[in-house]
Amino acid sequence: MKSINKFFYIIYLIPYSYIALILDYFGKKSPIYSFIMILGYLSVLTPIFVVKFYKNSLLGILFIILGNFINSGISFILIKFFTNYTEYDYYFKPFGMLRLSVFLTILSLILQIITYILIYTKNKYLK
Repeated sequence: MKSINKFFYIIYLIPYSYIALILDYFGKKSPIYSFIMILGYLSVLTPIFVVKFYKNSLLGILFIILGNFINSGISFILIKFFTNYTEYDYYFKPFGMLRLSVFLTILSLILQIITYILIYTKNKYLK
């Protein structure tokens, strides 16, 4: 079980917002554009499933916040240094690529905290 928990620490190192934005931008050239775009934006919600393993402790919220902060930082670095984000900004109006990445991370963080609170309170009252 401990090796499984170590895997869930690694899941936040995947830059989900970067993946979502890149799939959205380059997916427009694909015949299955809508499927690729939906897959990219749904990848932002993947860390929600990590919440299940931290339902017995309030340290889960700290883990969620720290994980999303790390995820946002990695996405920001990848966008800033490995893409021509000023060229892609016209596609991601009105936010732009960097701001939309932060927005997706904040949205994911809010959904993860809500999920965590719902799981935590459900288990608290069931005991």
